[in-house]
Amino acid sequence: MAVDLTRLIQVRERRRLAAQQAVVQQQRATEAQQAAVWSAQAEWQRQVTAQAELWHDAGGGASSSAGLSVSALRDLSAWSGSLNGGIQRAADAVQDSEQVLAVECANLDERRAQLRQAAGALSKAETLHERVSRDLRRAAEWRLDDAADEAATQGWQAPAFRANTR
Repeated sequence: MAVDLTRLIQVRERRRLAAQQAVVQQQRATEAQQAAVWSAQAEWQRQVTAQAELWHDAGGGASSSAGLSVSALRDLSAWSGSLNGGIQRAADAVQDSEQVLAVECANLDERRAQLRQAAGALSKAETLHERVSRDLRRAAEWRLDDAADEAATQGWQAPAFRANTR
């Protein structure tokens, strides 16, 4: 069974290129997900800051005036509760996007492993091709050397053979 090593190298090179493209695509997806995580974290931080400012402003207003009425405290509390809901939703979004990012990172690691495997297979095929080519060249050189030796031997034996046949 003869293996066409040139064809094998071409196939493995195509596989390596496909694996490399998969790594690039997965890297883009991972970077996009990282941006989504940062966006979700920014939104969470915005919600937390809004709630802190609400209470800070309410506290600042109370110290400068006679105090807050029960109705104003009730309104602040309701608004703070609404902000708490937004903070929780933002925290959930951060957690969800971080989980997706973890999956994307794992996928990227898997694609990189596939690329390393494909590059190794290509390297192995190229090494095999070089070894076979070297062995074929060496065998051709040996055949030439053997043919030259045979011709020289026949050339040396020819005068002796002619002398014996006369």
